[in-house]
Amino acid sequence: MRSLLALTALLVLPTQASPFLVAHRGASAEAPENTLPAFELAWKQGADAIEGDFHLTSDGRIACFHDYDTKKITGRKLIVKTSTFEQLQSLDVGKWKNRRFAGTRIPAFAEVAAGIPAGKKFYTSRH
Repeated sequence: MRSLLALTALLVLPTQASPFLVAHRGASAEAPENTLPAFELAWKQGADAIEGDFHLTSDGRIACFHDYDTKKITGRKLIVKTSTFEQLQSLDVGKWKNRRFAGTRIPAFAEVAAGIPAGKKFYTSRH
């Protein structure tokens, strides 16, 4: 996976002396995208930064999730911006990737931010 991250970094930032590794949605090739396991794995694999996607929920929380609804990943369609964070937390966003990720929940922004190691960076897409 590290070689895939390096290739992505070289394509995005070709002028740097050494690659700056940004894990898009975490280590999403090996763990469910935009989840704590994906971000934790990216750090273990040597990423310099992670990229995540965030939406504001109906109750004012910030949820880490890419799509505008949850159908593709969970099989159940909830619109993220019109759902409460608690409703979103009831969904399993890991089992589609692999049984070992069953029970993985949509993280809040604060959870993602708390896991960023010192000296590492974080990027987000605007939704």
